[in-house]
Parts: sequence; C-alpha cells; structure tokens
Amino acid sequence: MRIELVLDKSLPEIVGNPKGVKTFKEQVENKVDWNGMNTIVFPSFIEDISVSFVQGFCSEIFKKIKKEDLLKHFEFQCEKKEIVDKILDSIFIVW
Repeated sequence: MRIELVLDKSLPEIVGNPKGVKTFKEQVENKVDWNGMNTIVFPSFIEDISVSFVQGFCSEIFKKIKKEDLLKHFEFQCEKKEIVDKILDSIFIVW
C-alpha cells in the first residue's frame, strides 16, 4: 500500500509527538496493510522532521508490531534522502 502524506506546505519542518500521532491516525491508520508492505511518502517540500514527530507517528505502529519488524511492513520515502535517514535514525538509534 502506497500512502502519500498530505502536509501543510507553509510548514516545511514537521515537529511534535502529538502531530505525529495525529498524522498517523488521520492519514495512515485506516489504510495500512498489516500483512504486507506499506510505503509512507513524505512530500518533497519537507526540509526537516523532528525525532518527536517520528516517535508519535511510530508509537501507533508499535502498538501493533515490534520495532524489529518495522521494515518488514513499512518503507519511508521522500525525494530528500536526508529526511528518510533522519526518520530511520530517529527510530533505530535515538529511540
């Protein structure tokens, strides 16, 4: 399942645990294939993403699967490789 996130273009930096939870619940939760692969696409205008946003977003995922199984079910994409790197670092290094 390919899920393209719709975010506010006037806010190129996405921050905050509550915003991560809200984004997941409103745009992702009802579309996830828990038995297959899901591709979460972040808009190209995103310039930065905070650890707290990623933690909020992924906290909903980790209610259903273990962190070790994340990459079996989720792939993160953005035209800016550094955004994907920061997402993965936030999950596997910081958290």
